[in-house]
Amino acid sequence: MAAFEDDLKSGHLYPASVDLTAIVTEAARLSELHTLSGGHRSFDILHVATARLLKATIFLSFDANQRKLATTLRLHVGP
Repeated sequence: MAAFEDDLKSGHLYPASVDLTAIVTEAARLSELHTLSGGHRSFDILHVATARLLKATIFLSFDANQRKLATTLRLHVGP
């Protein structure tokens, strides 16, 4: 937790705001396009939709299915 707080104070991390309606709309769109073929779970889709709306430069996940969706959508996935 201390490292997290240090990253906030140094500017390496920063709070971001995004419109919940926009997230749900993007998640619904992604779900329609990818859930049937990929079997993605709702929270995975919400996380990826949020990353896309925030224009994330890297998407961190250890969940193989979530990583697959993010990669399909051309997000840079790590670690």
